[in-house]
Formats: sequence, structure tokens, C-alpha cells
Amino acid sequence: MEHPMVLSSQKVDELLSLFKQQYPDWNSFSNPIDIRFQEDEIDYKQKLIAKAKHQLAEPELRELIQSEDYNTFIARLQILGQDKENNLLFLRYPSSSDLNILSVPDLDRETFCKVFYDLLYGDGSLEARLDDYLTWIERNKLPNKWAFPTHFLFLCHPETEIFIKPSAIKTFLDFIDQGSIFTSSPSAQSYSAIRQVASFLKEALQPYKPRDMVDIQSLIWVCSSSLSQQARYWKIAPGEDAWQWDECRHQGFIAIGWDELGDIANLSRSQFDARRDQLITQHPDWKWSKTGVNQVWVFSQIQEGDCIIANRGKTEVLGIGTVTGPYYFDANANEQKHRLPVQWDDLTPRLVNKSGWQRTLIAVSEAEFSAITGTDRGTHPESLFSPITFELLAELKATPKKTTYLARKDEFKQQLEEPFQRLFRQVAAQLPEALTVRMETERKIFAKIPKNDFKHGGAWDFYWGAFYPKGGQRTQDAQLFLWMNYERLEFGFFIGMYGSEQRQRFIQNCQKYHSLLLDLLEENLSDPKLFFGSRSRAIISSDGTISGQANLSWQDWLKDPEQLGDLHVAIVLPQSTVLASSIDQLTTQIVQTYQQLFPLILLATSNDPTQEIEEYLLGDEPSLPINPPYSLAQCAEETYMDLEVLKGWVQALDRKQQAVLYGPPGTGKTFLARHLARHLVGDGNGFVDIVQFHPAYTYEDFIQGIRPKRTEGGLDYPTVPGRFLDFCKRAQSCGDHPCVLIIDEINRANLAQVFGELMYLLEYRDEKLYLASGDLLSIPKNVRILGTMNTADRSIALVDHALRRRFAFLYVPPNYEGLHKYHESTGYSAANLIRILRRINAQLDDPHYQIGTSFFLRPDLDTELKSIWQLEIEPYLEEFFFDQPDKMKMLRWEQVKEQFSR
Repeated sequence: MEHPMVLSSQKVDELLSLFKQQYPDWNSFSNPIDIRFQEDEIDYKQKLIAKAKHQLAEPELRELIQSEDYNTFIARLQILGQDKENNLLFLRYPSSSDLNILSVPDLDRETFCKVFYDLLYGDGSLEARLDDYLTWIERNKLPNKWAFPTHFLFLCHPETEIFIKPSAIKTFLDFIDQGSIFTSSPSAQSYSAIRQVASFLKEALQPYKPRDMVDIQSLIWVCSSSLSQQARYWKIAPGEDAWQWDECRHQGFIAIGWDELGDIANLSRSQFDARRDQLITQHPDWKWSKTGVNQVWVFSQIQEGDCIIANRGKTEVLGIGTVTGPYYFDANANEQKHRLPVQWDDLTPRLVNKSGWQRTLIAVSEAEFSAITGTDRGTHPESLFSPITFELLAELKATPKKTTYLARKDEFKQQLEEPFQRLFRQVAAQLPEALTVRMETERKIFAKIPKNDFKHGGAWDFYWGAFYPKGGQRTQDAQLFLWMNYERLEFGFFIGMYGSEQRQRFIQNCQKYHSLLLDLLEENLSDPKLFFGSRSRAIISSDGTISGQANLSWQDWLKDPEQLGDLHVAIVLPQSTVLASSIDQLTTQIVQTYQQLFPLILLATSNDPTQEIEEYLLGDEPSLPINPPYSLAQCAEETYMDLEVLKGWVQALDRKQQAVLYGPPGTGKTFLARHLARHLVGDGNGFVDIVQFHPAYTYEDFIQGIRPKRTEGGLDYPTVPGRFLDFCKRAQSCGDHPCVLIIDEINRANLAQVFGELMYLLEYRDEKLYLASGDLLSIPKNVRILGTMNTADRSIALVDHALRRRFAFLYVPPNYEGLHKYHESTGYSAANLIRILRRINAQLDDPHYQIGTSFFLRPDLDTELKSIWQLEIEPYLEEFFFDQPDKMKMLRWEQVKEQFSR
């Protein structure tokens, strides 16, 4: 391969011009005037590199290999690859993700770890080490992607190594006339040439003081984005009559036939034409046409970011997606081996009438694409909100009446209230403990749109929610709020004009400690995105920019916070930014803002706040775990369970490592199991999985069994791991962090048959057993099993005694106190309902058949009670009192309804 030539000054100038399309005021890598590039592209990579310097340090990895701790070695790669603060790797679909090599079922972990260690830190040149790694990968038929090895080389050696994002690198190399050095499959020679180009670029950019390859890789990415920002649109049928659609949708790809062409990734157009013509000549019986086969070439040239319409025939659109990577040839697939990775953004079926959709692949104009999808491509595919959300709020702005809301109530719920509440609850789940111990994040946190204005029929033209000090009131006390109207979304700190004594305390503390607060809060409050002052002073212009912010500096506001009325500090996002953001992006920004502004809550709630603020700001900040912490106290509050009961259950789980929640129907056993599991995996990198047993569930489903598999010669019958073996394999990569398998309706299957050898291992956790296939079965120490059992279906007395000895059995009776607490926030008086349930359960005279309380945990119970009683409770009671019609008659709705209002 030829060495790339030194970049000309003209090409460098063109690259900088492309770069400045996105960052026009940027002037230097090391000391920029415009810091947006640093914030957007550099900071998160440097944070990840700092983590890698510890997790993947040479002595650390060498020690793991010497101690044969290969699981921890691989777990560290997974944790860094899945780091939530960065988006370097494609991870959406596990089977095709950039980390999929780590999930190969039969991966030789020992050899892989040693080979990968040598790649990162071995002797010899990098080109030779990379060649050795790629040779081993190819020999073992493992997933081979540019991103995986270069990602970790880049993290461990950012001074010299470059991360290869194939589509971006290919676009960049084509632009500088060096496209020939790139190969679609990784090669040591190609990497060496690309790294040399990157070094030449770094040298050419010396006037701008690049520091390392992080700067160079980030600039390449930005330039490639500018070059590729015009997305193209394609209609591609997933097989005749869309036979492959389910596979495409679930595994994240689109495919095309003519498999006999083989892999064309590295072919030039002339080479492709020659291969096409040769096959047409040699196989006239295939009845190929050049026009038909040429679709494969067009398919292979589709770029990352292009939009795909998957169709069935001429009348149906099945899904809309975005291409996430380059063309590849899946030699192991049975059919349709030419493929593109696709993120399916929209799976809404659509009817069309496209008589011209004759061929498999057709280019579609942007106008036609927009007409088909009816969507604004400026809306993020994972956006919670839509343009309809803001249209509804605009309608309220024009006519702020209750009748406006009621006329489109269902739309307001679906488009505004439900997504808004989902966002706010996700924010609550990610807040650090320092905030959640003080702030109410569960009860009475949402407002209502109709006004309580003495039957005047008014309505608010906005929607909001707030976290407020525990024991306080949302409408009067200091709060961390989320607020939305027809033009924007706001989040921050607020105390209204008619606030409680917390408003006066806040003002007094600002005056009393002003000088000290200027030093303490500078880093938190000097954020240029924060808006200080009354909400009415924030003006959104037609292009979406926010003005009015400069009228009040944070120092002036802190000196006299009530000079503009409301005590209000917020970040304001215009409608366009809200629509272009995913739920995770909004959640991250809101959580960070609340953490920034929490000292203002302390100013409003403490008579001597400075020490508390110092402790909050200067205390050790633990590194964020993969799972947020979830205390047993939180679990008790959210499940309405007694904390001491839960402590006993957790102790039993720690002792036995497996337990069954059992009780009558409607007592929330699965709900409790999920929350207990969330507590167990909190503050660690474990995970929760759930499986439901049923009478047809078998050993082959759960442990291991033979499954037919189509091969070129017909059918093969390999031994395939079941759900439990898969679960255990995943749990091994989580170190000592608990992983929880919930088995719902555990008593509905033949347990002795389904568990097989597992019955022995549940009692003797440290031992291993050979399965019939010859594989070893063992249960990792970090595995916990939680079953749920409906005693109305099958009494605990009928459960196999051997199983009962191996599990702790945790009884879940009807939770009357929980029912009462739940309806404290709904306004429904549950006293009569509880009295009636107690009386009926006493008549049933069997704890296994009692009526549970979860039937009645409904926010609109007053309007739904009749339906619940007639359609859910009466059929259940009819089965129990089938031979006592007189008793049953007294329990029907017409007989009991008056008792609810006494």
C-alpha cells in the first residue's frame, strides 16, 4: 500500500472551512474562544480516557491475566464501551453492536484476553500486534469491526492512536483523495496508513495547537458530518412480500439478495461489473439482468445517516429507519446476505399507493419521503414530545378554558401529560441521594391543567411539575421545577411571589452570606445557559434563540433576588431544541441543572446553610454506577410495604439466594419482585431479567435443549442454551454485583421437570454439574432468583417439598394500609372499600383466596369501581362460591354499591 502524501495547504483550508460550518468562532484546540467544540466533542472523550487509564492500565490488565480473572477483564471492556456519557460505539442492537464480540457464547475468554492485552501493550510494532489480533479474530470467526480494537487503542494511547468510525473515516479520506487506503474490513496495513494520514493532519494543523489524536479524531468527525449532512432516502423491500421484515426489525438491519455475488465491500465499480457479467454468462438459468443486479452496487454505496423506507409491495410501508454504519456481507446468513445496519426509528404501518415501486431498491426524493412519513426530520426519533404537543398548548394559550382541554382531553394526556410525567419520573430516578433525601420526588409533584377557580371554567396554558422539600407544599415552597408552554420547556429553581416562609429565609440568607456565597456558588451559577429573573423576561425569538438573559447577572440576582418578583433561575429550551432531543438527553440536562441549583434549595430551607452547601459542593463525589442506587427505604415507600418486613425479606434472600413471593391474586407480587430486584442491583452493574412460567414451559426452554437449525445441507440440531444458562453467562461478566432473575408464576410449570439438575445446585451453590450435552452447569455467586406464586392457582402445600426447602417463602397478603396510602394522593376515601374487602376476605376464610388490593390502585377509582367490581371481582368470587348462590348474590355490585358511600 502506498504511503499517503502530505496534505496540501488547500485541503487543510477546505477542512477548516468544513469544520467552521459548525463552529464558526473556533480559533484553537488548546485555548479556544468558542468552547462549544471542546464541550461537544473533547470533554466526554477525555473523561472516558481518564477512566480507561485506571480500568485498562497495563499493570491492572497484566494482574488480571496472571490471576486468571478473565471475566473482570472483559467486564471492564464492557463497562467502558457502554459508558453512558459517551456515544463513540454503536450499541443499540446487541447482536450487531460494536461490542458484540464480547457476547459471543463460546468465546475463548482466556485467549481473547491475552491477545487483546498484547494488542494494547505487547512487544513489537503496533502494525504487527494489530495483525496478530485480526488474524486470531478471523481464524476463530469472531465479529471483526474497525470500531472495537481502535476504540480501546484510542483510549489507552490517545497521543498516537486514532479511533476508526468507518463511515466518518471513509468520508474524510475520500475528501482528501486518499479513499483507496481504507478497507471495509479492518487490516493492520490500512490502519497504519490511516494513522499516518492523521499524523500528517496533526502536523499541518500545528498553528492551531492540536494536543493529541483526540483533537484530530474529533475534527475529522465534525468535517465528515458536514460532508454527510445531506441525508438520502431509499425504499428497500425486506424480501418478496416482506418475508424478512421481522428479522430486520428485531436485529436492526436491511438486506438485499443476489448472494452469489459474494462480498463486494472492497470492489471498485469496474470490478463489480466484471464479476456481475461473469456470473450472468456462466449461469443463464439464474435469469439475472444487469439492471436487477446493479441494485446491489447501489445498496453497497448507501451511507450512514441515509433514511430507509421498508415496504411490502406497492401499498404498505412497514417502517422508517436510519442507516447506522457501512455495508457488510453476512456470510453466515441463510439468505439476503448483503446488509446495512439500520436503527428503525418509526414502526408505524402506513398505506400508500406507489405503482412505481416495482424493484427491490428505489431512490426516493426528500419531498416524497416527507409525504410518506408525515414527520419532521428535525424531531429526534426518541423525542418524548411532538409538534402536536406544542399545537395543543398553543390552543390553550389562545383559549385558556377548561372546555378547550376537555374537548381534546385524550390528546392532552397522550401528547403532553403522560410524556411529561414519564420524563420527570426518569429525572427523579437519576437524582443523587443528596437531593432525594430532602426532596419529595413521588407524591403530588404534578399540577393539573383545569383551574380550581370556583366553577369559572378556566385553564392554565402551561403544564408543570416540581420536586419540593419533604413535608412541604408544591405550590408554596422552594422547588426544582419542570415547566412547559406552547413555545418552550424550562427547568430550574423557583419560589413564587406568595411563597411560604422559605422565600423569606432564602432572601435573608442571600443578604446575610452574600460575600461567602459569591465564592461558594460561582461555579454553579456562572453557567451562561442559566436565566436569572422573572419568566416573563425570557424572550424566544423566531429563530429559537433566548434573549433577555443579560439583563441580570448571577451576582446581581444573588444580591437582590426578589428585585424582579419571582425567585426564578432556569434553563430555557425553545420548542425546536425540545423536539430535537431524546428523553435521555433531556433527562441528563435536567438532572445536571438540578444538581447545580440544589444549593439554592438549601438557602431556602436551612437557617445556617453555608456549612451544608460546602458539604454538598466539596464532599467526595462517588463515580456513577451503571444502576442508580435504590434504597430499601425508597422501596418501602414506593411499594407501601413496612420497612422492617422488607429488611427481613432481604436477609432471607442473602441467606438462601432465592425466594418466592406467594399470596392471593391482586396483592402485587410481581410489582414487589421488580422493586426488590431494583434494590438488589442498585449501585452496581448487575441487571434484572424476567421469565414467565406456564404449563408448556420445559427444561429445554429454561436450561438447555436441541433446536433445529437450517444449514446448507438441510437441517442441523445443535444444543442451544435456555434462558437460565444465558442469564448465568451474562451474570458472570458483572463481577460480584447481584443479578436478579424474576420467575413470574413459578408454580404454573412442572418445576422438577423444568429445573432438572438445577434443583441440586440451588441447594449447593458452590458446586458444578455436567449436563447431558457435556457442558458444565454452575450458578454464579452473584445470581439471585425471585419467584412469584399465585396461591389461588395452586396452594403452597402442593409445591414440591424439595423446592420449598431451597427457597425462602415470603407471604404477600392484601395490603390494606398500602391501599389507604395510595388514595391519599388521589382524593378517594378508601375507608369503606377497605372495610368491605376485610369482611369479604373473612367470609372466604382462606388466606390463599383472598381478594388483593391492587385491583383498586387506580387514580380514577371513583369512576372505575363499578367496572372493576363487575368484571374482575365478581367472576373471581363466582368461582369460589359456585355452590353457594345465596352468598354470591349478596356480593354482587347491586348489593354492595351502597356500602361504599356509607
